Amino acid sequence: MPEDMKARFEEDILETTITNLVIANRILAREDVIDDFGHVSVRNPLNHERYFISRSRSPEVVTRGDIMEFTLDGELIGNDHRRPYAERHIHGAIYKDRPDVNAVTHHHARSILPFTMNAISLRPIFHMSSVIGRRLRPGTARSNSATPICSSIQWRWGIRCHEHLGESGCSASRAWVCLRSG
Repeated sequence: MPEDMKARFEEDILETTITNLVIANRILAREDVIDDFGHVSVRNPLNHERYFISRSRSPEVVTRGDIMEFTLDGELIGNDHRRPYAERHIHGAIYKDRPDVNAVTHHHARSILPFTMNAISLRPIFHMSSVIGRRLRPGTARSNSATPICSSIQWRWGIRCHEHLGESGCSASRAWVCLRSG
């Protein structure tokens, strides 16, 4: 393939990726899947050591111009001086640990968040809630920094996917769930 054709093809791939990221932010916000502080990221399909995520703003108003690019360590690519999400490190840690994951969402599930602030444990009460395991222990960490959370990521598959739920809310991709260790 000639170089100019390859460059146009790669440009189209990135344009489509960024457009889909904007759409994902808006749809998930519109459908009340993620809250006003939630965010969605997508791995750069041309460089798997980087990912795209919006600058820090409500997902329902994200535009193409809000999209920023980061390394898997959360370092900004380029000279953009807008404020990024502090939790971008969660996204990078997931991408670093799981090369097969291409999109991540982080949010604060309104129905579960109250259980992270007290000593009440969630427990399944019917068969459809069995995915949380026998008991979902309340969160104990009270840090404002996403970095310690990222350094303690654990992965669990399906049926036992929730062993800890801290203030980091929910980060999920397919059936895998990123959990904060206790």
